[in-house]
Amino acid sequence: MNIRSRLKGYFLLGKPRISSLLIFSGVATYVYASDRIYLQNLILFTVLGTMMVFAANTFNSYLDIESDRLMYRTRLRPLPSGMVSKPEALGYGFILISISSLGFMYVFGIEAMAAALFGALYYIFIYTLLLKNRTIYNTVIGGVAGFMPTITGWLAAGNPINITVILISLLVFFWSPAHFWSLAYAIKDEYKASRFLMLPAVKPEDVTKKHIIGFNIVTEAIYIILLLILDGFVVKIGIVIGLLLIAKSINLIYMKLDRGNAWRSFKLSTTSLFIFYIALFIDGIL
Repeated sequence: MNIRSRLKGYFLLGKPRISSLLIFSGVATYVYASDRIYLQNLILFTVLGTMMVFAANTFNSYLDIESDRLMYRTRLRPLPSGMVSKPEALGYGFILISISSLGFMYVFGIEAMAAALFGALYYIFIYTLLLKNRTIYNTVIGGVAGFMPTITGWLAAGNPINITVILISLLVFFWSPAHFWSLAYAIKDEYKASRFLMLPAVKPEDVTKKHIIGFNIVTEAIYIILLLILDGFVVKIGIVIGLLLIAKSINLIYMKLDRGNAWRSFKLSTTSLFIFYIALFIDGIL
Protein backbone atom coordinates (compact mmCIF):
# COMPACT_ATOMS: atom_id res chain seq x y z
CA MET A 1 0.00 0.00 0.00
CA ASN A 2 1.47 3.39 -1.00
CA ILE A 3 1.90 6.38 1.32
CA ARG A 4 -1.06 8.23 -0.18
CA SER A 5 -3.42 5.32 0.53
CA ARG A 6 -2.12 4.98 4.08
CA LEU A 7 -2.58 8.68 4.76
CA LYS A 8 -6.09 8.45 3.35
CA GLY A 9 -6.76 5.53 5.69
CA TYR A 10 -5.65 7.52 8.74
CA PHE A 11 -7.76 10.47 7.66
CA LEU A 12 -10.85 8.31 7.15
CA LEU A 13 -10.38 6.75 10.59
CA GLY A 14 -11.55 10.08 11.97
CA LYS A 15 -14.85 9.77 10.04
CA PRO A 16 -14.58 13.29 8.57
CA ARG A 17 -18.11 13.39 7.12
CA ILE A 18 -19.68 12.43 10.44
CA SER A 19 -17.26 14.64 12.39
CA SER A 20 -17.71 17.84 10.42
CA LEU A 21 -20.84 19.06 12.24
CA LEU A 22 -19.37 18.12 15.61
CA ILE A 23 -16.15 20.03 14.93
CA PHE A 24 -17.94 23.04 13.50
CA SER A 25 -20.29 23.24 16.49
CA GLY A 26 -17.28 23.84 18.73
CA VAL A 27 -15.70 26.36 16.35
CA ALA A 28 -18.96 28.31 15.90
CA THR A 29 -19.59 28.45 19.65
CA TYR A 30 -16.00 29.59 20.27
CA VAL A 31 -16.39 32.42 17.75
CA TYR A 32 -19.82 33.46 19.07
CA ALA A 33 -18.66 33.45 22.69
CA SER A 34 -15.38 35.33 22.11
CA ASP A 35 -15.15 39.05 22.81
CA ARG A 36 -12.27 39.30 20.37
CA ILE A 37 -11.16 36.71 17.81
CA TYR A 38 -7.49 36.09 17.12
CA LEU A 39 -6.92 34.18 13.90
CA GLN A 40 -4.09 32.06 15.31
CA ASN A 41 -6.28 30.97 18.23
CA LEU A 42 -9.19 30.18 15.93
CA ILE A 43 -6.92 28.02 13.77
CA LEU A 44 -5.47 26.29 16.84
CA PHE A 45 -8.93 25.63 18.27
CA THR A 46 -10.08 24.13 14.96
CA VAL A 47 -7.00 21.90 14.64
CA LEU A 48 -7.06 20.73 18.27
CA GLY A 49 -10.81 20.14 18.16
CA THR A 50 -10.48 18.13 14.96
CA MET A 51 -7.72 16.02 16.52
CA MET A 52 -9.84 15.29 19.60
CA VAL A 53 -12.90 14.28 17.56
CA PHE A 54 -10.76 12.19 15.18
CA ALA A 55 -9.15 10.46 18.18
CA ALA A 56 -12.55 9.55 19.63
CA ASN A 57 -13.71 8.17 16.27
CA THR A 58 -10.46 6.23 15.81
CA PHE A 59 -10.93 4.45 19.15
CA ASN A 60 -14.60 3.91 18.26
CA SER A 61 -13.56 2.26 14.98
CA TYR A 62 -11.00 0.13 16.83
CA LEU A 63 -13.65 -1.17 19.24
CA ASP A 64 -16.35 -1.62 16.58
CA ILE A 65 -14.25 -3.37 13.93
CA GLU A 66 -16.16 -6.68 14.06
CA SER A 67 -19.57 -5.02 13.85
CA ASP A 68 -18.38 -2.72 11.06
CA ARG A 69 -17.50 -5.80 9.00
CA LEU A 70 -21.15 -6.91 9.17
CA MET A 71 -22.67 -3.71 7.78
CA TYR A 72 -22.60 -2.65 4.13
CA ARG A 73 -22.34 1.02 5.17
CA THR A 74 -19.22 0.45 7.29
CA ARG A 75 -17.41 -2.60 5.88
CA LEU A 76 -15.08 -0.48 3.72
CA ARG A 77 -13.88 1.71 6.60
CA PRO A 78 -10.08 1.71 7.12
CA LEU A 79 -9.95 -0.99 9.82
CA PRO A 80 -12.36 -3.63 8.43
CA SER A 81 -10.97 -3.10 4.92
CA GLY A 82 -7.35 -3.42 6.08
CA MET A 83 -6.21 0.07 5.02
CA VAL A 84 -4.94 0.56 8.58
CA SER A 85 -4.01 -2.17 11.08
CA LYS A 86 -5.43 -2.33 14.61
CA PRO A 87 -2.08 -1.54 16.33
CA GLU A 88 -1.55 1.42 13.97
CA ALA A 89 -5.04 2.74 14.71
CA LEU A 90 -4.50 2.40 18.45
CA GLY A 91 -1.21 4.29 18.30
CA TYR A 92 -2.70 6.95 16.05
CA GLY A 93 -5.60 7.49 18.45
CA PHE A 94 -3.29 7.88 21.45
CA ILE A 95 -1.09 10.38 19.59
CA LEU A 96 -4.09 12.50 18.56
CA ILE A 97 -5.74 12.55 21.98
CA SER A 98 -2.45 13.34 23.75
CA ILE A 99 -1.46 16.23 21.47
CA SER A 100 -4.98 17.65 21.52
CA SER A 101 -5.24 17.50 25.32
CA LEU A 102 -1.89 19.20 25.85
CA GLY A 103 -2.68 21.83 23.22
CA PHE A 104 -6.05 22.70 24.76
CA MET A 105 -4.52 22.92 28.22
CA TYR A 106 -1.66 25.25 27.25
CA VAL A 107 -3.56 27.49 24.81
CA PHE A 108 -7.14 27.56 26.14
CA GLY A 109 -6.84 26.45 29.75
CA ILE A 110 -7.53 23.43 31.91
CA GLU A 111 -11.34 23.81 31.79
CA ALA A 112 -11.49 23.71 27.97
CA MET A 113 -9.09 20.77 27.94
CA ALA A 114 -11.19 18.89 30.51
CA ALA A 115 -14.39 19.46 28.51
CA ALA A 116 -12.82 18.30 25.23
CA LEU A 117 -11.21 15.25 26.83
CA PHE A 118 -14.36 14.34 28.75
CA GLY A 119 -16.36 14.38 25.50
CA ALA A 120 -13.91 12.04 23.79
CA LEU A 121 -13.64 9.63 26.74
CA TYR A 122 -17.42 9.61 27.23
CA TYR A 123 -17.89 8.67 23.57
CA ILE A 124 -15.27 5.92 23.78
CA PHE A 125 -16.10 4.33 27.12
CA ILE A 126 -19.71 5.21 27.94
CA TYR A 127 -21.27 5.19 24.47
CA THR A 128 -19.12 2.71 22.52
CA LEU A 129 -18.17 0.22 25.24
CA LEU A 130 -21.04 0.47 27.72
CA LEU A 131 -24.20 1.56 25.92
CA LYS A 132 -24.12 0.57 22.27
CA ASN A 133 -24.87 -3.09 22.83
CA ARG A 134 -26.90 -2.82 26.03
CA THR A 135 -29.77 -0.39 25.52
CA ILE A 136 -31.91 0.99 22.71
CA TYR A 137 -31.43 4.41 24.31
CA ASN A 138 -27.70 4.40 23.64
CA THR A 139 -27.96 7.46 21.38
CA VAL A 140 -29.90 9.35 24.06
CA ILE A 141 -27.47 8.77 26.93
CA GLY A 142 -24.53 8.95 24.55
CA GLY A 143 -25.73 12.35 23.37
CA VAL A 144 -23.71 13.98 26.15
CA ALA A 145 -20.60 13.51 24.00
CA GLY A 146 -22.35 15.34 21.15
CA PHE A 147 -22.62 18.66 22.96
CA MET A 148 -19.17 18.69 24.57
CA PRO A 149 -17.57 20.55 21.60
CA THR A 150 -20.09 23.35 22.26
CA ILE A 151 -19.11 23.42 25.95
CA THR A 152 -15.43 23.33 24.96
CA GLY A 153 -15.83 26.28 22.60
CA TRP A 154 -17.66 28.29 25.24
CA LEU A 155 -15.01 27.64 27.90
CA ALA A 156 -12.14 28.23 25.46
CA ALA A 157 -13.53 31.72 24.88
CA GLY A 158 -13.14 32.39 28.61
CA ASN A 159 -16.81 32.30 29.58
CA PRO A 160 -18.40 30.64 32.62
CA ILE A 161 -21.16 28.11 32.05
CA ASN A 162 -24.52 29.89 31.89
CA ILE A 163 -28.08 29.36 30.68
CA THR A 164 -27.19 30.22 27.07
CA VAL A 165 -24.63 27.47 26.59
CA ILE A 166 -26.77 25.02 28.57
CA LEU A 167 -29.68 25.61 26.19
CA ILE A 168 -27.48 25.25 23.10
CA SER A 169 -26.14 22.00 24.57
CA LEU A 170 -29.66 20.75 25.28
CA LEU A 171 -30.58 21.57 21.68
CA VAL A 172 -27.85 19.20 20.47
CA PHE A 173 -28.75 16.61 23.12
CA PHE A 174 -32.41 16.34 22.05
CA TRP A 175 -31.65 16.79 18.35
CA SER A 176 -29.21 13.86 18.23
CA PRO A 177 -31.48 10.84 18.93
CA ALA A 178 -34.22 11.77 16.44
CA HIS A 179 -31.55 12.60 13.87
CA PHE A 180 -29.77 9.27 14.28
CA TRP A 181 -32.93 7.17 14.58
CA SER A 182 -34.03 8.52 11.19
CA LEU A 183 -30.76 7.26 9.68
CA ALA A 184 -30.98 3.98 11.59
CA TYR A 185 -34.52 3.38 10.31
CA ALA A 186 -33.41 3.96 6.72
CA ILE A 187 -30.76 1.22 7.12
CA LYS A 188 -32.44 -0.84 9.85
CA ASP A 189 -31.78 -4.14 8.05
CA GLU A 190 -28.05 -3.49 8.37
CA TYR A 191 -28.41 -2.81 12.08
CA LYS A 192 -30.39 -6.01 12.48
CA ALA A 193 -27.40 -7.86 11.00
CA SER A 194 -25.00 -6.20 13.44
CA ARG A 195 -24.79 -6.51 17.23
CA PHE A 196 -25.86 -2.93 17.91
CA LEU A 197 -29.11 -2.31 19.79
CA MET A 198 -30.56 0.48 17.69
CA LEU A 199 -34.19 1.44 18.35
CA PRO A 200 -35.51 1.14 14.75
CA ALA A 201 -33.92 -2.30 14.35
CA VAL A 202 -35.50 -3.85 17.44
CA LYS A 203 -38.76 -1.98 18.05
CA PRO A 204 -41.96 -1.73 15.94
CA GLU A 205 -42.35 1.10 13.46
CA ASP A 206 -44.93 2.98 15.55
CA VAL A 207 -42.58 3.03 18.56
CA THR A 208 -39.73 4.43 16.45
CA LYS A 209 -42.09 6.98 14.94
CA LYS A 210 -43.27 8.24 18.34
CA HIS A 211 -39.70 8.54 19.61
CA ILE A 212 -38.50 10.53 16.58
CA ILE A 213 -41.48 12.89 16.68
CA GLY A 214 -41.22 13.35 20.45
CA PHE A 215 -37.54 14.30 20.43
CA ASN A 216 -38.05 16.59 17.45
CA ILE A 217 -40.86 18.41 19.27
CA VAL A 218 -38.55 19.03 22.24
CA THR A 219 -35.90 20.27 19.79
CA GLU A 220 -38.46 22.72 18.38
CA ALA A 221 -39.26 23.99 21.89
CA ILE A 222 -35.58 24.64 22.66
CA TYR A 223 -35.17 26.45 19.33
CA ILE A 224 -38.05 28.75 20.33
CA ILE A 225 -36.46 29.52 23.71
CA LEU A 226 -33.11 30.26 22.01
CA LEU A 227 -34.91 32.55 19.58
CA LEU A 228 -36.01 34.62 22.57
CA ILE A 229 -32.71 34.77 24.46
CA LEU A 230 -29.90 34.77 21.88
CA ASP A 231 -28.55 38.09 20.64
CA GLY A 232 -27.86 38.67 16.96
CA PHE A 233 -30.02 39.11 13.89
CA VAL A 234 -28.29 36.39 11.85
CA VAL A 235 -28.59 33.75 14.55
CA LYS A 236 -32.30 34.49 14.90
CA ILE A 237 -32.74 33.89 11.16
CA GLY A 238 -30.79 30.62 11.55
CA ILE A 239 -33.07 29.51 14.38
CA VAL A 240 -36.20 30.27 12.35
CA ILE A 241 -34.84 28.21 9.43
CA GLY A 242 -33.97 25.42 11.88
CA LEU A 243 -37.50 25.51 13.27
CA LEU A 244 -38.99 25.19 9.79
CA LEU A 245 -36.71 22.29 8.83
CA ILE A 246 -37.43 20.34 12.02
CA ALA A 247 -41.16 21.00 11.54
CA LYS A 248 -40.87 19.57 8.03
CA SER A 249 -39.03 16.57 9.45
CA ILE A 250 -41.82 15.98 11.98
CA ASN A 251 -44.40 16.18 9.20
CA LEU A 252 -42.53 13.61 7.09
CA ILE A 253 -42.37 11.10 9.94
CA TYR A 254 -45.94 11.83 11.04
CA MET A 255 -47.29 11.16 7.54
CA LYS A 256 -45.48 7.88 7.02
CA LEU A 257 -42.33 6.27 8.36
CA ASP A 258 -40.67 4.61 5.40
CA ARG A 259 -37.10 4.47 4.13
CA GLY A 260 -37.50 7.50 1.86
CA ASN A 261 -39.05 9.74 4.51
CA ALA A 262 -36.52 8.55 7.09
CA TRP A 263 -33.65 9.61 4.77
CA ARG A 264 -35.29 12.97 4.12
CA SER A 265 -35.87 13.51 7.83
CA PHE A 266 -32.21 12.69 8.53
CA LYS A 267 -31.01 15.21 5.92
CA LEU A 268 -33.39 17.93 7.09
CA SER A 269 -32.28 17.59 10.70
CA THR A 270 -28.61 17.68 9.68
CA THR A 271 -29.20 20.85 7.68
CA SER A 272 -31.16 22.49 10.51
CA LEU A 273 -28.31 22.22 13.01
CA PHE A 274 -25.64 23.16 10.45
CA ILE A 275 -27.59 26.35 9.61
CA PHE A 276 -27.95 27.19 13.30
CA TYR A 277 -24.20 26.91 13.90
CA ILE A 278 -23.38 28.79 10.67
CA ALA A 279 -25.60 31.63 11.90
CA LEU A 280 -23.91 31.49 15.32
CA PHE A 281 -20.51 31.68 13.60
CA ILE A 282 -21.51 34.64 11.40
CA ASP A 283 -22.93 36.56 14.35
CA GLY A 284 -19.71 35.95 16.24
CA ILE A 285 -17.67 37.34 13.36
CA LEU A 286 -19.94 40.37 13.04
